[in-house]
Amino acid sequence: MITIGVEKLRKALDETGRYVTPEDVVMRCLDHPFGRYDFWLHLLLLRVIWRGCGESRRNRFDRWCWAEHAVRSIWAVERCGGTVEIVDGDLAKVSSPAVFVANHMSMLETLIMPGPVLAYHDATIIVKQALLDMPFFGRLMRDAGAIGVGRKDPRQDLKVMMERGVNELKNGRSIMIFPQSTRLPIFDPSKFNSIGVKMAVRAGCPVIPVALKTDLLGIGKVIRDFGKVDRSKKVWFKFGEAIPPDMDRKEMHARCVDFIVSNLREWGAEIVEQNDAAGGAKHGK
Repeated sequence: MITIGVEKLRKALDETGRYVTPEDVVMRCLDHPFGRYDFWLHLLLLRVIWRGCGESRRNRFDRWCWAEHAVRSIWAVERCGGTVEIVDGDLAKVSSPAVFVANHMSMLETLIMPGPVLAYHDATIIVKQALLDMPFFGRLMRDAGAIGVGRKDPRQDLKVMMERGVNELKNGRSIMIFPQSTRLPIFDPSKFNSIGVKMAVRAGCPVIPVALKTDLLGIGKVIRDFGKVDRSKKVWFKFGEAIPPDMDRKEMHARCVDFIVSNLREWGAEIVEQNDAAGGAKHGK
C-alpha cells in the first residue's frame, strides 16, 4: 500500500510537475544544534538504512516501503539545511516499464532516486556487487531485487545486466541504472556507457534520461559513501521525456547524454569537454 510520504511526493509531482523543499521544513529538536555538522546527515541517512533493515527482517520491505525510505532520505537532507528539487518528466505518462539512465555523483541518488520512480513504476536498480555484500544495506538491496555487477569482468557484467535486466523489463519491472564506472562530481560523457539503451532496445522499452546533481554529499576519503556536506549545493533530479526504443541506438544514447549535459551546465556542475583538436579534454561548465 502506498505510504503517506510517497503520496505527498506524488501529489506534488502530479499537481506542479516538481517537488521542492518547502520553506517550513519540520525540524526535530536535535536538528537545530547538530544539523549544521556533517556527521548529522551521515547519522540520519544511516538511520534510514537501519529502519529499512528492520522492515526487511520483518519481511515488509516491498516497493512502497522502499519508496518511503527514499522519501525519508530526502527529509534527512532537508533537516540538515539542504534543499532538494525533483522535476518530473514522463513518470506518470509512461505506462510501460522503462530504463532510467542517470549520471552518478554520490550515494544520495542511490537512496533518493527510487522515491519518485517507485511512486509511479515498480522497479529495481543495478548497483555494484559490493553494495549487495555489505552488512545491513546489502540485505535491503537484495530484498529490492537489485542486480549486482562486480566491475572486474566487463564481459560478465554485460551478460548479467543484459540477461537479468531484460528479463525484469519483460516482466513489467523498470530498471534504474547509473552507466558510469564510478561516482564522480565531474561528468565525463566518454565514461557514460550505453548499456541502458541496449537493454531497453532488446526489451522493446523506452529510455528515460535522468540528470542529477547530488554533490551536496561529497565522496569521503575514508568511507566513500560519507564525505563532506556542502549545503550551498542544491540536490537536483530532473527526469526527461521518454525516448522510444525504435530509434537508432546511437541517437538514443546521444539524446541521453545531451539531456544530462545540458542540465548539469544549467546547474553549474563541472563537465569534461572533449577537445577534438588536441585530442584531449578540458573541464567546463
